[in-house]
Formats: sequence, structure tokens, C-alpha cells
Amino acid sequence: MEGIPRFVRDGGLTPDFYAVNTLQPPYQPSANKPASGGDSRYADPSAPTTLVPQNAQTIADLLSAKGIRWTWYAGAWQAALDDQNSVPTPNFQYHHQPFNYFATMAPGTAARAEHLKDAGLWGVEFIKAIDEGTLPAVVFYKPQGNLNQHPGYADAWAGDHHLAQVIAHLEKSPQWTTCL
Repeated sequence: MEGIPRFVRDGGLTPDFYAVNTLQPPYQPSANKPASGGDSRYADPSAPTTLVPQNAQTIADLLSAKGIRWTWYAGAWQAALDDQNSVPTPNFQYHHQPFNYFATMAPGTAARAEHLKDAGLWGVEFIKAIDEGTLPAVVFYKPQGNLNQHPGYADAWAGDHHLAQVIAHLEKSPQWTTCL
């Protein structure tokens, strides 16, 4: 245990096949572009950082099985799909979209259309759903990268300001009394 650490197996998968480090989702939006001549809805499966579609049960599966309505809102999702992601704004984080790794949410599925939503640039579509009182019982919200308060690339003040706006809209919404 002396000296500089040496990482012998520093790859995307552990020997027992757990995904580690930053692997990309198999579906777009993904930092791995589609394969040449392949389906534009999928990341290139031959790219070493494209994770194969996952089949483990998720909290989304459990919610759906109980008939509980839920939605994942991702800031700048559509901008990323339209290849309009740039740094520092919106800095969409492809690998921060957990449900985009699962076969149940593959492109073309009813579940994807129902549950994975674009929150819009600066969260405008998410805030619109708040103001209209159309949020489902369970909501997951991932702001676009420049608003997510991640150390090293996001501005904490901008993230705080954005979250304060979201909460202010929730407080005025018809659903405020049921928010936890």
C-alpha cells in the first residue's frame, strides 16, 4: 500500500459484469452516436462505452405495476436528441438518465412515450406541467447540466435559483397540497 495506486482493471465492467465508470445509454440521447447506417434511435452498440440494454427491475417497473402514474422529466432532452447540446449550456448529461438504459423504455415502446419527457430548456416544459396541474403522482426531475449543481461544471447559484423557481411554481400549483 505504498506509492501511487496502480489500477490494473480500469474498464467499463467489473469481472462480475457490474457497470462502472461512465457508460453510455444504448438509446438516444446518448454521447455515443448511432452506428453508421444504423437506427438513429440507438447508440452504436459496437462503441466500447455503450452499455447493453438492461433488464433489471427498476422503481419505474414497481410504480407501473401498482398503477401509480409517474414521469421522468429531463431538462434539455429534446435539445440533446436534436444534436443541439453544447457546453456550458445546456450541457445535457446523457449518462444521468437512468431509465434510458432499460429495455422496457426502448425507443418505440409505449412506456417510453408515456414516462420519459423533455423538461425543455431551462425546465420550461416541466414548469408548464406544474402550472397546469398535470403532474403525475410521482415525478423525477433532472435539470439540464448547467443547472444541476454538479461540482466542476455547474454553477451552484444558477442551480439554486432554478430550484427556487420550480418550488415557487409548485407552491402556486393546484397540486401543492399533495406535494411531499
